[in-house]
Amino acid sequence: MISSAQAKGPFDARRKALGMPIALLAKRGNVSSATAKRILRGDFQTICFGAVQRVAEVLGMSVDFRSVETVEAMIERQACHKAVRLASLVQGTSGLESQGLDQPEFDRLVHASKLRLLAGAKRRLWDDL
Repeated sequence: MISSAQAKGPFDARRKALGMPIALLAKRGNVSSATAKRILRGDFQTICFGAVQRVAEVLGMSVDFRSVETVEAMIERQACHKAVRLASLVQGTSGLESQGLDQPEFDRLVHASKLRLLAGAKRRLWDDL
């Protein structure tokens, strides 16, 4: 059985280290914000295990609360993912104007965007654009 003390620290500490907003954690875990907050507090009395497991997975944790990916690796992966999405938006807009970026330019834009994301507030990594 999982105790509240075991879960409260790791979940909320991990979320804070990632800079992930509770609302986004809830959305990605397919739980309500209230349920996400109760899980972060360690209040599992009325929460199904599946919800706890989904929240753990969103945080890059296993249900035994051991990290399956480092915070740094998750942040790097998310920055890469978001940088590609941002560059793709620019590419799409430029393509409409017949001024699309070639692959080296696209790669430079992705790299520059990733560096800006990593240098900025972690919270910006997790928004859905």
